[in-house]
This record gives sequence, C-alpha cells and structure tokens, in this order.
Amino acid sequence: MEDNPPLAIVFDRWRAQRRPPAKTWEEWSTARRRFETVIGGDLAVRGITKAHVRAFKDALLKMPARRRLDTEGKALTLSPASVQKQLNAIKAVLSWAVAQGYLENNPATGISHARGSGIHGARTRRLPYEVDDLRKLFGPAFSEKEGADRWLPLLGLWTGARLEELGQLRTTYVGVEESVPYIHIRGGDGRRVKNLGSERRIPLHPELLRAGFLEYVEKRRAENQSRLFPELKPDRHGTLTRFWSKRFRYYAKSVGLTDPQKTFHSLRHGFKDACRRAGLSEEVHDALTGHKNVSVGRSYGTGVPLKVLAESIAKVRYAELKLSTNGE
Repeated sequence: MEDNPPLAIVFDRWRAQRRPPAKTWEEWSTARRRFETVIGGDLAVRGITKAHVRAFKDALLKMPARRRLDTEGKALTLSPASVQKQLNAIKAVLSWAVAQGYLENNPATGISHARGSGIHGARTRRLPYEVDDLRKLFGPAFSEKEGADRWLPLLGLWTGARLEELGQLRTTYVGVEESVPYIHIRGGDGRRVKNLGSERRIPLHPELLRAGFLEYVEKRRAENQSRLFPELKPDRHGTLTRFWSKRFRYYAKSVGLTDPQKTFHSLRHGFKDACRRAGLSEEVHDALTGHKNVSVGRSYGTGVPLKVLAESIAKVRYAELKLSTNGE
C-alpha cells in the first residue's frame, strides 16, 4: 500500500506538501469525491486508467450545476470552465503522484475539455464594458456611492486590478515615492495574490486623484482603520469580496447591465484594452496588471520604474467618457 496508496491518501499527502488555500482544497475534494463515485470507489492510485478519467469527464459534462438555470428555470449543466477545473484537480494530484514515484505516467494527461469553445463556453468568457456600459455604471446613480461601493469600481476602472486584490488593500499600502502616489498589491498576513508576479505597485491614475481617493485614504487613517474597506466581510474561505461582488452585480442590473459575460472583472479587460489604445508596451501594461510574461529578457533588471509606470498610466483614457466620479 505504501507504494500504491488509495487516491484519497495521495490527495491528503499532496495537501500536506502544497498547503492549498481552504477554498481550493474544498473544490479539489469535491472533484475527488465525484471521481470516486464515477469510477466505483477509492481505488489504489496505480489502478486508475485513462478510461476512468474519460468516464469522469463524460459524467461532468452531464452533471447539473447548482444555481445555473436556463430561461425556463431548468438546471443547466456545469460550465466548460467548471468541468476543466474538476479535471485539473485530478490531473494535478496525479502529476504530483508521478513526481513522488507512485506512478510511472499520469493517466489524466491529454484529457481535457476545451474551455470557452462553442456556445456554452461563450457564456463563461468575460467581455470588457463598452463606453455606453461605463456611462451607465458611473452615471448619476454612482455619484451617490460611498466606501467600497464607490472606490472598488473606480479602482478597477483605473488600475485594472483584480477585485480581491483591491478589497484586501490596507491604508499602509497606499504610498508616495518620488512624488508618485501608488497602491501596493501584495500578499502575506492573510492576504492573497494570484502568484508572485501579481505583487506590484500601481501608480494612481490622475482621475483617481481628481475623484478624491487620497482624501478617502486619509479619512480611513484618521479613523485608525487598518483596512481601506473595513465594511467588507470575509466568507468562510476568508475571501473579502465575494459577498460584495453580488452587491455589484445587483447594482449593474439596476442600471440596465444584464449581460452575464460582463462582471467586475470586465473592468480589468477594459483596462488592458485601454492600455493598448494608449500605445503602452506589453511590458508596461503587464507590469500594471500583474500579468506574467515568460520572456527571458523580462527576467533581467528590476522591472519598469514607478515613474515610467506613472507616465504611462496617465495616458489611459476611455474614449470621450465623462464619469460622474465626484458628484459632478
């Protein structure tokens, strides 16, 4: 058994070594339980075959999804992204088993579900907001917003940062260097970023300064608040923005934006497009958004200087958009 443990034991050993976040472990444990149901139990790892993985994939494609209903109220099947995530969980742990010497080859290799292909995949792909969408989002109703309801969308629009990156910000992570005000996206002390490349400093766009963001930060500091958005409450996995994201979706619908492909993350897509329109180099807008590039040249030096990033981000515009960002 020591050299051929059951899959559940391999999962536990993988967890002990990799120490995944609680949410990831819960999702991957669900994948393992579903896999065991399909293949007939907790098999010894060397007894798992490609046929088992294919059967798992076929079962996932037919599996009803919670909270996904069609226009008639009937349950839809798992999205392509969800199917792929479940397959990835099994594949990753089996890959770890190969590295540990439990397996010679990974039976899940080559078995995948093309994410985003076909009509179902189109539902999962995020689209950027068009200018008319932004006019609705940041129109008269928005000028009445305060706290996280006001600053998270504005920060998303003008920094392209991920929602949870912004929700985790602390007052000490807003600084000034060489006259350049910036926010620092970083992990540690319970805060999480997608990967090491996601840690970065983002200069504040002139529009954020005009809208009064630094005054908001000073107000939080005067209140002895360590977090910029103390009203955000974590879910059971410690994610601060999950509940707020539902609030944002409700607001978006209230101003007429109902396309499921357009969410808060659409602001990040739109920022990338705006960087390209402004003529920013890929290296610069990757540095701003925390996207990793595998180019060998990128690994030399200390990265793009903050002043260069500030000069670059100031060029970002959204066509002729006039936003109601400070009650005007």
